[in-house]
Amino acid sequence: MPEAFIKLYKVKSGDCIQVRWYDDKAYRNIIIDCGYGNTFNQTLGPEIKRLKSNGEFIDLLILTHTHQDHIGGMKKIISSKNDDIIKHCWFNGGRVNMNLDNSNKISISKGIELDEYLISKGIGNTEKIMYDNKIYNIYGANIKILSPRKEALEEFLLKFQEKIILKNNKTTTSFCDWDIELEDFNLDEFYADAELENRISISFIMEIKNKKILFLADSHPDEIAKSLKKLGYNVRNRLYVDYIKLSHHASKGNTSNELLDLIKCNNFIISTDGANKDQFPHKETFARILRHPLRNIDEKIKFIFNYDTPSLLNIFSNDDYGKYNFECIYPERGKNNVKISI
Repeated sequence: MPEAFIKLYKVKSGDCIQVRWYDDKAYRNIIIDCGYGNTFNQTLGPEIKRLKSNGEFIDLLILTHTHQDHIGGMKKIISSKNDDIIKHCWFNGGRVNMNLDNSNKISISKGIELDEYLISKGIGNTEKIMYDNKIYNIYGANIKILSPRKEALEEFLLKFQEKIILKNNKTTTSFCDWDIELEDFNLDEFYADAELENRISISFIMEIKNKKILFLADSHPDEIAKSLKKLGYNVRNRLYVDYIKLSHHASKGNTSNELLDLIKCNNFIISTDGANKDQFPHKETFARILRHPLRNIDEKIKFIFNYDTPSLLNIFSNDDYGKYNFECIYPERGKNNVKISI
C-alpha cells in the first residue's frame, strides 16, 4: 500500500511540514510553511529536488503567516527558480515584500510583494483564505479553515496598507519554566499571545486517509475557539482529532483551557528545537494538557517532537511519565525530520 505520512522538518524554532499521500493516480504533497532561509538547504530544498526527480509537485503550499520562521524559505524557492513545482499557494501576506539579493531577510520596506508575485505566477490566492463554510478538497484531502477570522485579517491588512510595521506585543517571556513541576503550575491563570501576525495564521482541520489533524500554526486560542463554537462544538460535543500540531511551538500563550474544552485528542505535535530566545516549548502548555479536567487519565497522551536535543529529552522527570500517563516520541537519530504515518 502506498505510504501516507506527515513529516515535520527540523527548521530550528520554525515550522516546515509535509503531508504526503497517494490518491489512486499519483502521490500528492501539501507543504505547510518553509522554515527559515538558512534551514532550507538541509530540509525542504532536498525534498523539492526529490519531488522534481519523481515528476511530482507541491500540490498546495500553505504559508500560514508572515513570520520568518514560517516563511523564510520561500525566498530560497523563488531565487533557486523552483517555484514551478508549486501548483497552488495560500498566503494572506498583505504588503509583505521580499528582496532577492543574498540576504535571507524578508522585509516590508523593499523588494517585490510576495502575494503579488505569487498571483502573477498564477499560483497565488486572489481571495483571502479565512474562516467560512467552505470545505477545500485537495485530491482527497478535505480542509476546513478555522482562522484567520475576517475581523482579525482586516485589521492586519489595514496596518500593512498604511505601511505600519507591526510591533511585537508578546505576553510570553523568555523565562524558562522547565524546572517547574507539572503539578505546580497555576492553570487558573492564562495570558494569551497578543501578537496580531500570529492571530491571522492560517489554521485548519485536515481530513485525510481516515485521519483528522488540527494544524494550528501560531494561531490564538480564542480565535480557534470561536470558530469551533460556530461549528457547533462544545464541552459536550467536542471535536475529535487524531493529531494536533500545537500552536506557536507549544507557547503557553497559545493553548488555553477554553480551547482544550472543545477538543478531544491524545497526540500532540511540537515543532521547535528547544533552543530559542522565547524558550519554546513552555512546560506550562504540557501541564495544561495533562491536567485538563476533561482528560481521561486512563488514555495515554503522546507528545511528538521534531527534535531530540538534550534539553527536550529532559523536560520531564521519570516520575512525571507514570503519574500523568504520557510518553514522548522523538525523531530517529540522524534524520532531519520526524515522520508520522497516517
